[in-house]
Amino acid sequence: MSVSLIIKEETFTVISAYAPHAGLSDAEKKSFWDLLDEVVRGFPADHRLIIGSDLNGHIGAEAEANSFFKKRDAQLATFHSRGRSTQIDFFLLRKGELRTCRDCKVLPALTCSSQHRLLVMELVTRGKVSRRIRVVQPRILWKNLHGANAETFRATVVDRLSVEGDNEAPTDVDQIWNRMASTMRDVAKEVLGVAIRTSRAHKSSRESWWLSDDVQTKVALKQTRFRDLINFGERTPAGRTRVEERYKEAKREAKKAVAIAKDKAYEDLYRKLDSKEGANNIYRIAKARERRSMDLVNVKYIKDEAGQSIVR
Repeated sequence: MSVSLIIKEETFTVISAYAPHAGLSDAEKKSFWDLLDEVVRGFPADHRLIIGSDLNGHIGAEAEANSFFKKRDAQLATFHSRGRSTQIDFFLLRKGELRTCRDCKVLPALTCSSQHRLLVMELVTRGKVSRRIRVVQPRILWKNLHGANAETFRATVVDRLSVEGDNEAPTDVDQIWNRMASTMRDVAKEVLGVAIRTSRAHKSSRESWWLSDDVQTKVALKQTRFRDLINFGERTPAGRTRVEERYKEAKREAKKAVAIAKDKAYEDLYRKLDSKEGANNIYRIAKARERRSMDLVNVKYIKDEAGQSIVR
């Protein structure tokens, strides 16, 4: 049984279930868990899902540690029968919702039946979550400052500073510095280009240095065919089969192009490493990695006048 409630712009779905008890066949138990899994998957991901169930079982090999919260035995045991107490009733939440659970315990004085005690859980509402938009400042690609770009950058900076100097000649040192810095940044953005990705996104795509124009074209075609497949909807089966074949063909071509580009890029890299310059690069990389992996061995202490190490 399930009940859905809307509280402070959030949808709470509470599911009540009763698991097969001991002595029943494994097939009946598996049927219960499969059915519960099907019910859970039927609710949207933005629903606050709560499962309150008599699961007739324990978590783990030991029955003594069956709670997310540390409680006394009287607040843990949900089932009492013939002088024995155990915990077989549970509240289940999604992993991402655990922080909204403030407390969960048994109320010993209240009974739901002759054997079960009342299990309660305290939750807090998250309220309407507003996504914070992070403003990313564009980064100047100073790595492109070489060859023809370096000459173009130098000449453009000199020309603009000359023009600005003729129009206005600041006498203050700070003004001169700010004007030069601003001019150099503007010229660098025009000549060298900018990257607006965050450092995290940049790190995640570092391996894409081998991408060529042909690979990017075929990958873009594959993505376009995939969008066509998603947006096709429930039309004629023959039409959907045709769209699927077009996507599979584009996927195969993109995968083949990526493999060829990788092989060529690594072949060029290995050929370069065989040279003297490449050997020096390997040596520098090995030394840098060794330094990063070393433990801190030189520790300096600050001591007082009596020669005692200061710890506060």
